[in-house]
Amino acid sequence: WGRLVHITLPMISPVILFNVIIGLINAMQVFAVPLIMTGGGPGMMQAANQGANDAGGRSVACAIELPNEESTNPYVNRGVDFKHFFVRKVVMVKYSFGFVILPGGVGTMDEMFEILTLIQTVKIREFPVVLMGRAYWSKLLEFLETMVEYGTISSDDLDLFHVTDDPRAACDYITAVATRRFDLQKGAPAACRLDWEQMRGNS
Repeated sequence: WGRLVHITLPMISPVILFNVIIGLINAMQVFAVPLIMTGGGPGMMQAANQGANDAGGRSVACAIELPNEESTNPYVNRGVDFKHFFVRKVVMVKYSFGFVILPGGVGTMDEMFEILTLIQTVKIREFPVVLMGRAYWSKLLEFLETMVEYGTISSDDLDLFHVTDDPRAACDYITAVATRRFDLQKGAPAACRLDWEQMRGNS
């Protein structure tokens, strides 16, 4: 996007993320050379990097140095290695226009709540965050409702992110919020050219 869209490790069909990335790259082509940022690993991260590559964009891998970590996938245009998680998170936020978060583990929760805290405390403003996979996130959403009931968070905090199963909806949401928030200029708003139905059928 001129800057980056960060993709958090998911545990859902790589086809879904591949299609989200294709749509985002296509929708944002008119602004600058689109970039996608992932952790650079296999599976869903590779799907994001491959989606960027196939759509004519570029991608960066922000890899963390861990024991038994696999090498960067072949679709990454540039890799950057980090020793500390907190440094990597700073880079992810600084150079991102939006986050797509898919089902993952403790690291995913860490990154997700870090970005939501930054938005909540107005360290960053109106930043698009999409959670893909309603079924996976349903229990967490129920717990957040419980936190609202206890007064530990505001009901407004539930509006800090968007939950969907639809690649097209994820693309449309990020494009709309990011163009408004970062004042990205173009002609008439481009449609999210996303042939994900066809791609899924060919997978």
